[in-house]
Amino acid sequence: MNKIKQEYLVMWQKAYDQLNKQQKLAVDTIEGPVMTIAGPGTGKTQLLAVRIGNILMQTDVFPHNILCLTYTDAGVIAMRQRLNSFIGPDAYNVNIYTFHAFCNTVIKENMQYFGHFRDLQMISDIEEIEVFRAVIDKFGDDHQLKRLKGDIYFETKRLKSLFSMMKQEKWDAAIIREAYEIHKAHISDPGVENSDYVYKTKRFDKVTNTQYEKGDINPRRVEEELKKYENVLAAAHELDAYNAEMARRERFDYQDMILWVIDKFKTIPDLLAKYQERFQYILVDEYQDTNGAQNELIFLLSDFWDQPNLFIVGDDDQSIFRFQGANMNSIIDFKDKFEPVEIVLSDNYRSSQIILDKAKKLIEFNEDRLVRRYPYLTKDLTEKRHNSISPAPVPEIIAYKNETQEEAGIVQKIMALHQEGTPFNKMAVIYSKHKFGENLVKYFSQKKIPVNVKKRVNVLNENDVFRLIHILRYLNGEFLKPHSSEDLLFEILHYEYFGLSALDIASVSLLCRRKADEKSEAYLKWREVIADKDLLTKAGVKDREAVIRVSSILEMWISDIANVTIQTLIEKILTEGHILDVLLRGSDKAWKLQLINTFFDFVKNEAAKTKVLTIKELIRLLDIMDENNLELPVNRVISNEQGIHFMTAHGAKGLEFEHVFIMRANSDQWEKKKGANYNYSIPPTLSKTMGGGETEDDRRLMYVAMTRAKNFLYISYPTHSDDEKELEPSRFISEVLSHENEVKKVEVPEEASIEYKTELMRYQQGEARLIDDELIDKVLENFKISATSLNKYLKCKLAFYFENILRVPMGRSASMGFGNAIHYGLEHFFADINQSVPRSMGSVSVLKDYFLKGMDNYKSHFTAQEFENYSKHGVTVLTDYYGQYQSEWLLPRKYELEYNIPMTEYQGVPISGKLDRINIYDDHISVTDYKTGKYDAAKLKGPAGGDDDIGGDYWRQIIFYRLLLDGDKRHDWVMNKGVMDFVEKDDKDKFRKAEFSIEPFETEIVGKQLTETYKNIKKHIFTPGCGDEKCPWCNFVMRNMPARTIAGDEDAEETIESNIEIL
Repeated sequence: MNKIKQEYLVMWQKAYDQLNKQQKLAVDTIEGPVMTIAGPGTGKTQLLAVRIGNILMQTDVFPHNILCLTYTDAGVIAMRQRLNSFIGPDAYNVNIYTFHAFCNTVIKENMQYFGHFRDLQMISDIEEIEVFRAVIDKFGDDHQLKRLKGDIYFETKRLKSLFSMMKQEKWDAAIIREAYEIHKAHISDPGVENSDYVYKTKRFDKVTNTQYEKGDINPRRVEEELKKYENVLAAAHELDAYNAEMARRERFDYQDMILWVIDKFKTIPDLLAKYQERFQYILVDEYQDTNGAQNELIFLLSDFWDQPNLFIVGDDDQSIFRFQGANMNSIIDFKDKFEPVEIVLSDNYRSSQIILDKAKKLIEFNEDRLVRRYPYLTKDLTEKRHNSISPAPVPEIIAYKNETQEEAGIVQKIMALHQEGTPFNKMAVIYSKHKFGENLVKYFSQKKIPVNVKKRVNVLNENDVFRLIHILRYLNGEFLKPHSSEDLLFEILHYEYFGLSALDIASVSLLCRRKADEKSEAYLKWREVIADKDLLTKAGVKDREAVIRVSSILEMWISDIANVTIQTLIEKILTEGHILDVLLRGSDKAWKLQLINTFFDFVKNEAAKTKVLTIKELIRLLDIMDENNLELPVNRVISNEQGIHFMTAHGAKGLEFEHVFIMRANSDQWEKKKGANYNYSIPPTLSKTMGGGETEDDRRLMYVAMTRAKNFLYISYPTHSDDEKELEPSRFISEVLSHENEVKKVEVPEEASIEYKTELMRYQQGEARLIDDELIDKVLENFKISATSLNKYLKCKLAFYFENILRVPMGRSASMGFGNAIHYGLEHFFADINQSVPRSMGSVSVLKDYFLKGMDNYKSHFTAQEFENYSKHGVTVLTDYYGQYQSEWLLPRKYELEYNIPMTEYQGVPISGKLDRINIYDDHISVTDYKTGKYDAAKLKGPAGGDDDIGGDYWRQIIFYRLLLDGDKRHDWVMNKGVMDFVEKDDKDKFRKAEFSIEPFETEIVGKQLTETYKNIKKHIFTPGCGDEKCPWCNFVMRNMPARTIAGDEDAEETIESNIEIL
């Protein structure tokens, strides 16, 4: 009981008292396996948090002994926030993960077992295309899947889908072959009852001249059925080739991480035992969305006990992520393996009974349901709300004349509801695809009516990124062949970043249509004209200086191609080309910056993978993406707490609204989503589920959409497209109807449709402040303070804002790459010491080789000349470093290397960090942090007194590590000593180490700095800056931005001049 403070215990008790009988049973049954089936609106999220609180009160376990696994990052955040209200800051010590995040943590905590994976990198979409092409290229001419004409890589998408499924379910080619043989035997058996593969009547086959009796096997039907699986049998054997090609390229895909952990758990008993002993209670949310590999992981973790303390909660009727590998086998396997206590939550606290009955009518058309497999289960939802409307409004099924009328009709209804007093944020529009809501979002934005929408967009198609790529294409073309890309230059000169007059550009264009002279056949070249003042005068250009300035910038960038990295080139384009200035002073600033940053991150990641990424190679990669319809995705978030909600049915899961509009309920939108031959046919004996296919998946999706509504549900569809093509309503419409007359035919007045279309044509994205409070709140939802971010905020709040909140694109530098390579070399060298038997140390050559391997890994940070120079410098540095310190390196009993603490808390503040090296002795530990670069004594000093003295960054970093380790419950280490180890010699040609003995008053000082910083960040306080004349962000703000654009105070009216005073 003392593990939960009294103030939170009151909140927990209040929540517990509000539970119904079945919910309390789920909370109180804390020992042994428990399966809870929780339908929509039955309060499962609250249930999990209350259950964790009960475990802490009723048992001897601590928060870090509880593991909670869920399906999405959003689920993790929601669970921790809910738990925080019940148990306080200890919520940060409960292990709440997605499956992949959990496996990533296991790998990082046990690099001695996963060391051979450390050099692997996640494969990109582009690389994956190239891997599949390499696999297909090796097909023999007689291969079942070989294509000698047309699209020879046609199988790429189907292979990708199959291999993903095989990894998720832990299938191999032999398993698929075995399932095929079982199915073959089944359909070839005339004794099977109600078989579809026998003759129903006596038949004579004229083709084969064979007489068949009733009940005989129909060989043609059997042959047709088995032929469907020939491709999958051939394709399954190529998984080994795919894995081999991935290994050759040192890559892994999204599914591999879970498979690695499963393999190590099964082959290293001590590793598995460590986590079985650590996690004494396991809870799994959204269990219906788990796949076979995730399920096996759960079973391994819980197999230490015959009756494990394993609690799962889910609902088979809401299994809507099968396209990501989810399947209902997991629930069936759990039930068969553990024979758990079964609890069904059927009291619904969200929707009216009439809505629940409509949803039930729909979902009962599905065959693949637990209630059909286990008839004793009853899942009929019953309304148990305290604030229901009587009589309950009947759900409306509405047919509109066309698509525009449907949209205009929804607008009319929403506006009428609002005029009657319904807040906009009580209404939601749900669709199958985001494109169906785009016009409505534009309309309401034009009318300045708040909206809430989150959708995925392709960064490469967004205007500013498209323009940046256009500039890169021009530079590449001119570098390879001068004057070959003049068509691109004409468009580029019109970009607003350069501030040129369209009339001046037209004048240049007219001049360039003339020949250089009377004797020449060649025309004047654009690059020559825009660089020549006399020619510009001849052309009649008014602002010649501006054109020449742009010409100079372009010429400089072209020459830079041979001398700087691609990241540096892009950074120069963004800054010297004034793109960043224009974006930050224009409308929708945060969003446009996010787009540029996402593209820049893509370039940096590709550069890291290819070691040396040239502009020519980047353009080739972008062309491959275009050819294969590969996106560079990012979520577009327009957020207003008072706004109308727009979302897909997948995005709506877990949410609820007073009024729900389900639009475009047509068969071609809610059904038949996948094209013909999208996937290979899989032998049906591979699944324990009862069939149903895509139609049942789509029906579940509609069921989820319907059950978001509390009191008012409107399902609409157009009978015709805007070009008068007839459209078929979804089959789900007829399935929920009680009678045909229930469909309400609505015709929107013509003037309303015209007004709606007119507003769409006038639509323009509105102005937005640079700092968007709600966007920042979203950034901070899962924010954890590290030592680096704490130091940055304390040094310059503006720098923290631009680099940590807005994440303005920053190029990788040679010094960063060198530091990373030094860390890589030392990590691997000390890992060898850990694994040596008897304990021994490698030679200096081993250390140098590891460093050079690290340099190769981070080659993208350097130009060719920088790479050569830093490599030589590093070898010299480490040779001397080895000679200086080798006698000390065998003294610790063990090392923990790159020790990651993904999250813990200090007085309610979430913190995280990674420690370079923990030195473990028999009676104590110490922490070593490596530093490259210049020795700086000022950063090592603690505060000497006075309000302005906050202490040095390196001192604070060591104290921060003490706070981290105190919060990390995996070990009982006490850190009393920290070491800053400067790997490079100082100005006096000496190695320097700074040792810190940590005193209690120092942890109090840093703890106070930490809590105050977190409080200020949550309050959006990002001014004043540091005022240093060398600070790029303080200078940027003074040059370009009024203070109100970066201050959290809505009433701030300062101008640039007053901002100078602030700084």
